Amino acid sequence: IDLEAMREGAADYLIKGQLTSDLLARSIRYSMERAKASQSLRESEERYQRLVEHSPDAIIVHTEGQIVFVNGAGVHLLGANSSSEIIGKPIMKFVAAAYRESVSNLMLLSLRDNIEVPFAEKKFLRLDGTEIDVEVGAVPFVYENERAVQMVARDIRARKLIEERLIHDAFHDALTGLPNRALFTEHLRLAVDRAKKKDPFLFAVLFLDLDRFK
Repeated sequence: IDLEAMREGAADYLIKGQLTSDLLARSIRYSMERAKASQSLRESEERYQRLVEHSPDAIIVHTEGQIVFVNGAGVHLLGANSSSEIIGKPIMKFVAAAYRESVSNLMLLSLRDNIEVPFAEKKFLRLDGTEIDVEVGAVPFVYENERAVQMVARDIRARKLIEERLIHDAFHDALTGLPNRALFTEHLRLAVDRAKKKDPFLFAVLFLDLDRFK
């Protein structure tokens, strides 16, 4: 134990000419505690690294707008074969043009106020240029002693397809696929609202009944 303590830095606390058994014991205890704390920190970092690498969500870390880390899910989400195709590139390269301002504001807010920014729907760009629907959140982060932003992105393409299908089914006839009464009512409401903005306030509704249509 004494030799291990010396290797861990106990000698740093032994003053030549003032060595006593009490000082030696305290130095050894301090060094052993420091060694345990260091080991716990390494284990904690390794656990976090494993969690990040195996996360089903894409995790992207960037410093001053440049990507410095991406996990396996992020590589897959952005359509790359390896992280080397992504690391070093501007984060905005992977954000659809219509969403770049809002994503930039999201990152600035996270860094400026040192707060976690809740998830919001955005569109990312894959390496081949195709747009994908994602849900993105951000948290301030420290990466290799530098201030950074850690973004977490979730692929919501499947969810969006389901939502679109539900909306379509709600406003279209199941047999013919034609717009139903609910969609007619909604369009009529919008038409009336537009007509009210004009002077004079005029509009008409044409009703046509087709026998034996179905």
